[in-house]
Amino acid sequence: MPPYLASVSCKTGYATIAFQPDHTVEFETEIHKDGQYRLQFKQGNWLYDGNTLAITLDTNEEAHFSRRDITRETSVGVKPALLFSPITKNHFYAPLNCHFEVVFMD
Repeated sequence: MPPYLASVSCKTGYATIAFQPDHTVEFETEIHKDGQYRLQFKQGNWLYDGNTLAITLDTNEEAHFSRRDITRETSVGVKPALLFSPITKNHFYAPLNCHFEVVFMD
């Protein structure tokens, strides 16, 4: 897994997922409330088999994402990217319902 994934057009606000080599994960979500932004953090564990990413939060909520190879237009041209889409979208923790991606700039 890349070190980070960023949300794509997520209705609940901007979110990132940080992956550690020990298979721990941290969500950082920007929450907008009363005209102010604050960050919310959730931790858990991840597993990835090359096609499906499974994330289990410390609250035991589990989500699965399917991987798709795509390209994205950037300021320096078209670049390869990975898009992770939720297999189901009925999670209590709203960012688990979002799509996440990484764009490779090398």
